[in-house]
Amino acid sequence: MAPDGTANWDIYRSAAAAADTSSTALEVNISRISVRDGLHLAYDSRPDGTAGSVSLGSFFVRGRLTTDLLRNDIRRLRLKDCAVAVETDGRAGAAFIDSLSVNGRRRVDYTVDLAARKVVWGNFDRLESLRFRTGILFRGKDHKEATVGDFSLRLNDMLVTAAGEAAFRGDSVVTRFGVRTQGLKFASLLRLIPTEVLPLARDYETDLSTDIDLRIDGTFAPATKTLPDVTVDWRIPAGYLYYKKDRNGSRIDTLALDATLRYRPRRPDSTGIDLRRLQVSGIGLNLYAAGKFDRLTGDAGFDGTLKGDLSLDYLTRHFPSPDGTDVRGRIAMDMKGRARLSQLDLAHAGGAAMGGFLTVDTLRVHVPKEAFRMMVGHGRLEMGTGLVRTDSLDDGGKQAVGAALTLDTVDMDMGRALCVTGKKIDVRAAMSAKNIVRDTTAVHPAQGSLSAAGLRIETGDSIVFIGRGLGSRWSIFPAEGAPRIPRISLWMQANGLALRDAGSRFVVREGSVGLNATINRPDSAMQARRDRWLDSLQRVYPAVARDSLFAHVRALRGPRQLPADEFSGSDIDMRVSSDLGALLRRWQVNGEVKAVSGRILTPVFPLPVVLRDADVAFDTDRIRLDRTFVKAGQSQMVLTGEVSGLRRAMLGRGRLQGNLEVEADTLNLNEIIRVANAGAELVAQGGVGHTESDDQLEQRIVRSADTASAGSLLVVPGNIDMTFDLTVRRGVYANLVLDSLSGEAVARNRAVRLTDLVMRSDAGNLKLTGLYATRTPQDIQAGFDLEMEKMQVARLIELLPSIDTLMPMLRSFEGVVDCQIAVTARLDSAMNILLPTLNAACHIDGDSLVLMDGETFAEIRKN
Repeated sequence: MAPDGTANWDIYRSAAAAADTSSTALEVNISRISVRDGLHLAYDSRPDGTAGSVSLGSFFVRGRLTTDLLRNDIRRLRLKDCAVAVETDGRAGAAFIDSLSVNGRRRVDYTVDLAARKVVWGNFDRLESLRFRTGILFRGKDHKEATVGDFSLRLNDMLVTAAGEAAFRGDSVVTRFGVRTQGLKFASLLRLIPTEVLPLARDYETDLSTDIDLRIDGTFAPATKTLPDVTVDWRIPAGYLYYKKDRNGSRIDTLALDATLRYRPRRPDSTGIDLRRLQVSGIGLNLYAAGKFDRLTGDAGFDGTLKGDLSLDYLTRHFPSPDGTDVRGRIAMDMKGRARLSQLDLAHAGGAAMGGFLTVDTLRVHVPKEAFRMMVGHGRLEMGTGLVRTDSLDDGGKQAVGAALTLDTVDMDMGRALCVTGKKIDVRAAMSAKNIVRDTTAVHPAQGSLSAAGLRIETGDSIVFIGRGLGSRWSIFPAEGAPRIPRISLWMQANGLALRDAGSRFVVREGSVGLNATINRPDSAMQARRDRWLDSLQRVYPAVARDSLFAHVRALRGPRQLPADEFSGSDIDMRVSSDLGALLRRWQVNGEVKAVSGRILTPVFPLPVVLRDADVAFDTDRIRLDRTFVKAGQSQMVLTGEVSGLRRAMLGRGRLQGNLEVEADTLNLNEIIRVANAGAELVAQGGVGHTESDDQLEQRIVRSADTASAGSLLVVPGNIDMTFDLTVRRGVYANLVLDSLSGEAVARNRAVRLTDLVMRSDAGNLKLTGLYATRTPQDIQAGFDLEMEKMQVARLIELLPSIDTLMPMLRSFEGVVDCQIAVTARLDSAMNILLPTLNAACHIDGDSLVLMDGETFAEIRKN
């Protein structure tokens, strides 16, 4: 072809010929064409840079050739030693054909046989031999039906065979055709793939081979989007696959597959995959899967098995995380299931049937970005749906969704947010599958259990929970008359339970805890009053949004000016964090605690307190005690009663109220007063600080009580309103040994009132009514009315040393007296009486007194 695009055979065309666009079929009757001594043809198109050449050793053809394919009749064709070369766009290709033969019979039956030595295209030079053979039989009136038989294509050592029929009917093709490979080697296939397509194709070593049987049956019509049925049987016998350039040894020792794929466009239910075997085994990985998949073009379903194990060390080494996440250990699984895609969510899980387990060994996870660490010695997670159970979730025998987690050891650290350590943990949960399907917005019944040989949970606000020999059950049910409000129940039994914060410890041994919780529902009457109040405020302030009216009114009132309270540091501080406060407002909780023994360490009362036979009931606002034995130092008592106002006290807005009956075998008032005084000092100082162990905390608390100043001021907390009904069999106060004590003590408004306190002692009998108030450091008052019967004079002076100031001559007498004293006075911060404020009256009545001092006798005689 010339540079101007004119072909060298286009020498002359007349104008008439150019105007005539009609054509007739070219028909050439060939008796024989023969090329014996070779032939060379060359093509060179300079405008588009395309060139090519054909060289023939020999060529022979006999028959009829025409542009009408239906009238062709090739009787015989032979070609030998043919070399074809093509070059375009800078890329060269070549094919070397050893032989090509075509045999025809009656224009409808043809046999084609092709043998080539080498095919090259660009950098592709991997096809060393090619052999093609097929038979084609045309049928029908217009020869538009064809049968292909004995089709075979061999590329190097790879063989593809085929057979089938096809009928061309207008715009559609009706076919029934099959293609099969047998023993197709992956190594040979990888050598054929250009490195531009798969750069790593030459870096693999394998002995894998595959058998593929493809069958196509049906009509193909693009205009109507009609597709035929397709079936593929794919089998890979067990073999290995090795990546040669990986220094860490990436190797699959066993890879095997046996599967059938079915595509049925007119029968979607039959479209699916039969996976008879998928096995992958190698360094760090063992996997086996089998199952059936159907309805792949719709709501796909599966019924199968998946099992195996995986080395996380291998994954981390070969696929390192860009953010430094490190995962170590080994995971194993064994899963079985039957479900559809539409059932793989919680709302429809009831219709699925799945189960299995996952185990981990020596699992270590570190996520530096999230400050997360976790270690699990050995763990097992079991999961299942569609299990037939009989439990309290439903009427029995219903389907359930459940899971069970067992951990040998676990250590999880989430930085300052949460730390969990445990040993021999078993967690189980189940819920009714039927109820899940019914309503996805309601609370669905669920229940489970938790057991642990040891469990320690530490939160970010320094609260620590410790359990030993722990066993518990829990359940979630909808609240009565409110299906969308949960009602949570928990029962827990343990050999030991402990709760710690920064300065306190609460320990229970051989105890149980039961609690119920539900979300607060607003009282209808209270809500109605609130709505009416908002309506009235809206009329006054129409421009203010309804949800901002209360805030607007508070802003108009200005900040509340509370009176200064210099003793506020001595109040009992029970305020909790904002997160826990939000839970207190939202949830209503009630329960009980029972324990064989317990122990309390707190700076509020810095003396170890021991509990026995504890029986405590509680809710969000109150605690009730039922004959709980308490030992504090030398005092031993049994407490019965209740303490209320806990919710407002923990929110920092209220006071504790209570009424307790105290039955004491022994009551050391001297020790209790001293320890209470030390507790007030500790609270004012901010506690004892952080301690590493309970023993260290106890040492600091006891030391603080021992070193507390005896004469320091005892301040009554201002946020308590408590009444104590006392019955004491033996007690100690000052230097008196009490044989019995009874009466009432009330602590309220920073004052303590004693009413009808009756005491019997070794020195006499006493009856006391008194008041002690600590309103401000400048207003500390005390007053009492004390009656003493048959009191020894010497013991009276020891008990009340200040009586010697009122009646100096009393020291000169010996004997037994009856005494009545009424006193009011103000005190300083060291508990000393301010004498100018002292008002007192004393009446002493004695019989058979002995006067020991002569001067005193003379003074009496003068008067």
